[in-house]
Amino acid sequence: EKQEIIAKRRLEPTVNEAYEGYKKKYLFGHDKNGNPNLKAPGKQVEYFDRDVLPKIENWKITQVKGRHLVDILDNITNRGSHVSANRTLSAMKTFFSWCVGRKLISIDPSDGIKKKHVGGKEVSRKSYLSTDELKVFWKKVDNIPSSRQIILVIKILLLTGQRVSELVNATWNHIDFENRLWTVPEELSKNDEPNKVPLHDDTIRYFEELKMLAGNSRYVCQ
Repeated sequence: EKQEIIAKRRLEPTVNEAYEGYKKKYLFGHDKNGNPNLKAPGKQVEYFDRDVLPKIENWKITQVKGRHLVDILDNITNRGSHVSANRTLSAMKTFFSWCVGRKLISIDPSDGIKKKHVGGKEVSRKSYLSTDELKVFWKKVDNIPSSRQIILVIKILLLTGQRVSELVNATWNHIDFENRLWTVPEELSKNDEPNKVPLHDDTIRYFEELKMLAGNSRYVCQ
C-alpha cells in the first residue's frame, strides 16, 4: 500500500513537488556540455515564490486550471505591478511546458493566456541620464541625505558604469589597487564572463575611502 501511495504521488505530484523537480532538472540544471540552462534562474524563482506557490503549492499539479492562473495574475496587476504580472506569466509558461514534457500533465493550463490579457503591452522606459543630467547629479550627490558609504558607491557606479549588484557583492580581493583594476568575477557578471574594469584616479580614491569605512570586512560595501 505504501508503494502504491508513493507511485501515485510520483504520477500526481503537488505543484510544489513538481516545481522542486523543475528547479533541479531545468532551472538550475546544465546541458550536456555542462553549461547552465538559464543565465538568471533566480528571477523565475522569485516570481514563483512571491505570487504563485503561496496560492497553489499544495494543489495536485493536475488540479491547476487556466482560471486559477489568471486569478493569480490579476492579483499582481491589481496592486499595480503590470510588468511583474507579465514576467510571472512567462515563468508560468516555462514551468507548465516542462511539466507537459515530463508527462506530469497532459494540458498546459497557461496555454492561451497572453500578456495582453494580463499586464498589457510593456513600454520601454528611459534607463539612463543625459550628459547634462549627469553633470547636475554629480554636483549635488555629496549633499544628498545619505551615508558617506552610499555616496561613494554612487560615485563609483557613475565612474565605472558597472551594475549595483556587482559592486555591493564585491570583495576586496576583486580590487587591485596596485594595477588599478577591478575584476568582476563570472559569478557576479551579467554575461557570466570575468570583467576587468580599469580604475580612474578618483575611483581609486573612493575605493580607498570605502576600505577605510569597511574596517575588517572582506566586502567592499559593509
